[in-house]
Amino acid sequence: MLVSDPYRLLLVDDDPAFLDLLQTHLERAADDGVDVSTTTDPTDALAAVEDETADCIVSDYSMPERTGLELLAAVRARDERFPFVLLTAEGSERVASDAIDASVTSYLRKDGSDSIRALAEHLLDTASDAIRRYHRDAVLDEYLSFVDTVLGALDDVIYVSSPDGTPLYWSDELRDVTGYDDADLSELTAADVVPPTHHDALEATIAAVLDGESVTVRLPLERDDGGTTPFEFSAAPLYGDDGDVVGIAGIGRDLTERERYERAFEGLQHTATRLLEADDRTAVVDAVADTVEYVVPVSHSVVYLVEEATERLVPAAATADIADSGPFHYDLTEDTPAVRVYHSGTPEQYAVADIDDGRERGLADAALYVPLGSHGVLVFGLEEHSAPARVWTLADILATNATAALDRIERTAALRDRERALAILHARSDDFSRASDPDEVADITVEAAHDVLDAPRIAVYRWDDADGRLRPVAGDGDLPPVDASGGGRLVWDAFVDQRTVVEHDLDAEHAPWPDARSAMAYPLGDHGVFVAGAPDRSSFGERDAAVADLLVTNATSALERAAREADLRETEVQLRERNRDLQRLNRLNRVIRDIMGALVQADSRGSVLRAVCENLATDDRYALAWIGTLDPDIDVAAWAGEGESFLDYVIERDAEHSRARRAVESGEPVVVEDVLRDPTVADLRREAMARGFRSAITLPLRYNDTDYGVLELYAGVPDAFVGEERDVLVELAAHIANALDTVERSETLLSGGSLELEFDLDDVDDPLFALARRADRTLDVDAVAPHDDAWLVYATVDGGADDVLAAAEQSVTVTDADVVRSASDTTLLAFVVSNTPVVEAFADRAATIRHIHATPDGGSVTAVVRPSTDVRAFADGVRTYLPSADLSRRTATPDTAASSVRHDLGEMLTDRQLQTLRAAHANGYFEWPRQRTGEEVASDLGVSGPTFHQHLRKALAAVLDDVLGTPS
Repeated sequence: MLVSDPYRLLLVDDDPAFLDLLQTHLERAADDGVDVSTTTDPTDALAAVEDETADCIVSDYSMPERTGLELLAAVRARDERFPFVLLTAEGSERVASDAIDASVTSYLRKDGSDSIRALAEHLLDTASDAIRRYHRDAVLDEYLSFVDTVLGALDDVIYVSSPDGTPLYWSDELRDVTGYDDADLSELTAADVVPPTHHDALEATIAAVLDGESVTVRLPLERDDGGTTPFEFSAAPLYGDDGDVVGIAGIGRDLTERERYERAFEGLQHTATRLLEADDRTAVVDAVADTVEYVVPVSHSVVYLVEEATERLVPAAATADIADSGPFHYDLTEDTPAVRVYHSGTPEQYAVADIDDGRERGLADAALYVPLGSHGVLVFGLEEHSAPARVWTLADILATNATAALDRIERTAALRDRERALAILHARSDDFSRASDPDEVADITVEAAHDVLDAPRIAVYRWDDADGRLRPVAGDGDLPPVDASGGGRLVWDAFVDQRTVVEHDLDAEHAPWPDARSAMAYPLGDHGVFVAGAPDRSSFGERDAAVADLLVTNATSALERAAREADLRETEVQLRERNRDLQRLNRLNRVIRDIMGALVQADSRGSVLRAVCENLATDDRYALAWIGTLDPDIDVAAWAGEGESFLDYVIERDAEHSRARRAVESGEPVVVEDVLRDPTVADLRREAMARGFRSAITLPLRYNDTDYGVLELYAGVPDAFVGEERDVLVELAAHIANALDTVERSETLLSGGSLELEFDLDDVDDPLFALARRADRTLDVDAVAPHDDAWLVYATVDGGADDVLAAAEQSVTVTDADVVRSASDTTLLAFVVSNTPVVEAFADRAATIRHIHATPDGGSVTAVVRPSTDVRAFADGVRTYLPSADLSRRTATPDTAASSVRHDLGEMLTDRQLQTLRAAHANGYFEWPRQRTGEEVASDLGVSGPTFHQHLRKALAAVLDDVLGTPS
């Protein structure tokens, strides 16, 4: 319960005028710290208490319908400590006595000599004290109730005593242990509940605690029935305000279960030694039977083991009273507690009255069933309705140790049997190693299986790939072949799923032999199946499976060896075929070398195309080679081989040539492996077959996103263009496209012409345009050069450039901004720009940027490309970088520089030399007087002065050699 803020006073009086006056003075005196309400009806006060809408009731004593004392009695009936202040004009001793007897919180006179204001102030103090005290007591009650609940939930004894041992506080557990009630315990000292034989230890403990020590001691606790209970007490001193020991507090723990555990563990430890020394199941069972008394002092217990032959739980040992009642067995298919626990592997407890198996259990009221792994069940008969936790724990330990001993004995027997089987298999390994025929391996496998397996039926099936069946090649009985539709599904499933299949209860459909009721089938890789069968159910255990697995491993290895020898013979054939392929590739490589030599010397597009087709046609494997373009129909530019009439037919019947168009659009070769079967050449099949064409390949000729047409080859054999040959031809197509690009660039340079394209840009997300917007200035870029992973840009602005430099300082992608030179009306700036889509959109397409005009609202880019450029494709490519780019001008212009310089500067100079030459030219290095020194330009480029001059001299020498010729 929380104190309301402000707290709430309810005034009850039959005089409304007095109520109003007192309420007014209370509110003035409280200064918003109290919420005052009034009523003339005492019933409202009771409702406020029940609804918790008031924190204190202030009532008049004398009221006509119900007096203040009667109202107090009604409130106390609901809450014994609710704050209640009684006001009265009668100040007699009788009224005061009656009020105190009725548990009034406080009693004030309202007609004393003090003023109404003084009464209000006194009443506020009294009410606030009463409310705080009421809520403090409520919190304390809740705390004490919580403490009692916590201590009562503990199994240990909690106690507090005076220095002489007189009990002051004890938990309920002390009553339960000793049998004394609270009245008896309040009159007993520690010496009264501890046997006299332990008084010396008790006195020494009390003395040590009174000296300020914390002590733990074992002492028996004497019960009211005269018996004792072993206890361990922990005691500590309690100190008063003056620092003296005023009492003893502590915890006592019942050691009965612990001592039982200790005795039981001693017995279990002795049994563990016997179990380790046991060499057969009988010794294990005897050790367990002798140990049950440590788990349950009065026990009626049985050890059941599995009898595999009859599939029953059979009693192997029992305590005397159970043994005298005769043997009792459980079939493993029964629904009884013992069988359920054996199958589940989880201990369970049952009341004897709930066990309906017809067995007499004498004095036992309950039975605890504990599994012994796969060996059986250990059963404890209990003379109590529920086994304590100690019994469960000890029973589990005993069962775990017994299971481990039985497992060890079982493993030892299996190991001996395995050693015998291994010796037999080892002797057979020489036979397997000498066998070279799969049928001989099968015979050896069947003979070895009869030696190591207790199975009357053995067989080996081999896979016949020709008719898709498993055929028996060795074994017992006249067995039919096995396939997906017939009987013997066990064998088929093992082979198809490539897994071991063990069945303990076979039906006729799955059985390889009609009389087999259990069987094991092992795949022999992809060679066949080994199978063993028996007429009895569940005839094969883990030992049989392990031995069969070893045998099958050896047999599979022998079959694999025989298969490898056959594979080696086949490999020799394949190597001969591979050698023929290599010879063919060598011939192709010679053709490629001849083509590459012709490409180097070719000086025109036509010479390139003719050289390619004529050299390819020299290879006897290729019947026809042609190169052409699609614009949009087929235009054959060059061809060679036997097929001029076929090309005419192709142009006439398949003008669009879907395979060629698919190759150009995808950039990947399109292969027809067999003209006879490929539906994409159905309309050309008759003509192609008539000329002996059986396969074809169409290769796109593409370089730097520029398409130069297709190369198509036809061969006289199917599958001529697969594997390495296809890869070599793809690489050849790339070289041809490169050669065409080189020839075209050379022709462009010699012709002295180019295309000038101008793109308008709007709302561009680019550092150059962002700089123009931030500075609110127009930038005219006339030179751009690569600079490490960025671009060195030279831009001119009208007037001064301080605002542009300031804007560049705020940009992350614009760095190293500086003034190159300044005139009266313009300023040339240099700066490094990274991540600029505008520059990269054109540079990635081999275009030369002549001018960038960047304004706060947009701008334009002027670039120069080769005359053969597909302008539409070029514009589409630019728009992938710059969606707002709009081609506004396309002009064919003479290139005077190109006519005088015979080669492309990009081919003549290194990237660094070209960058240095452009930077020197843009910075006015060649003007007189020089606008900037070499050291200043070198600083812009991030290199030293000597390095700058070295690059510049080499660049100038290369350009002059190209223009004037190399001096003799």
